[in-house]
Amino acid sequence: MKELIRNYQTSCELVKSRIDQLTAELNVLIKNGGEQEISDRNLRQRIALLYTEHREMRDIIGHLDSYARAVENRAQT
Repeated sequence: MKELIRNYQTSCELVKSRIDQLTAELNVLIKNGGEQEISDRNLRQRIALLYTEHREMRDIIGHLDSYARAVENRAQT
């Protein structure tokens, strides 16, 4: 279970890193007036989807962590 949680945490960090990369790219394009390129790449939609995925992974990590603690508590009693 702990390995699964670690894997989700690693994936969550990778998604956050990708969000940061795409946001930086979006900001550069906005600064340089690249609205058409932003639209062509669907950057805003991609960033929004990654935020959703990140939030869902954090929720899953919370549920898995809670479950692991509950199992540990039952084993100790």
